[in-house]
Amino acid sequence: MKKNIVLPMLLGALIFIVSGCGAKKVNLEPMVDPSVTQEVVPSVKTVETKAEATKTAVSAAGETDKMVSCGSDRTCFMNQFLECLPSEFKIITGDGEKQLNIIGLAGSHCYFQGGLYKDGLLIGSGISCSMPKNLITNDVFNHFFGQDTALGKEDIKSEQDRIQDEYCNAI
Repeated sequence: MKKNIVLPMLLGALIFIVSGCGAKKVNLEPMVDPSVTQEVVPSVKTVETKAEATKTAVSAAGETDKMVSCGSDRTCFMNQFLECLPSEFKIITGDGEKQLNIIGLAGSHCYFQGGLYKDGLLIGSGISCSMPKNLITNDVFNHFFGQDTALGKEDIKSEQDRIQDEYCNAI
């Protein structure tokens, strides 16, 4: 008689154990680190640029330093630009906020982009560049600030326009 009771009890215990080991719901949502609040590059509703695509590669390679915010200090930004160090430069205008951001150096190329933004969105077209570091000079810097448009600087502007056409794209 004990055999008749033991068998159903073992069967019941086995069913209980197996039902507890069934498939479980798994949360597949990505984990987000709430401490990360600052983006290196402003959000732009557009197709991903070469500079944005390499931002992750540059960061993963560990070749970048901490982002420096130069505000509207042109000297600060020029020093960062000439060394291709991650930084941002912003000037408030009547049309919006002009920004130029250096993403950093990856291999021998410096990645940077800029444009006019309003409420965090790009107005019109901006520029995204992947330029060999050895071409980053005062003339390149001054070109992006329109300092080569004065009379007598036509040759400099012509050369900088050529470099910009070769290494930069509209975004």
